Amino acid sequence: MSHSQHTILNTKDVYITSPYKNRYMMHVVLENPTVNISNIINFKLIELLYEINKHDIIEKMDIQYITWTEACVYIEFYHFFKDLGIPKRGVFLKLNYESESLFAYTIQGKSIPK
Repeated sequence: MSHSQHTILNTKDVYITSPYKNRYMMHVVLENPTVNISNIINFKLIELLYEINKHDIIEKMDIQYITWTEACVYIEFYHFFKDLGIPKRGVFLKLNYESESLFAYTIQGKSIPK
């Protein structure tokens, strides 16, 4: 059975699609023309979240810096529901600073192969 891409939500700042059955992608844009967002949300924040959660929720994380304004992040979570047959989960983040007041990211969830 085939599954064509299905748009779930399409607003000015949030776009959610289902490119494959049981797969979802979300693109979010954060913009504030009066605040330098890069002072609040930056790549160091992602690293801090990992350090805080690495023994409880996040099993491993990898950041690939593409440029000083763009990075790809892979986060693998601990397998909490293994006994219930639910697959281990991970997430891919594509982070992009478009300007000091505009930050965009795309999230794609993924099952981790056994």
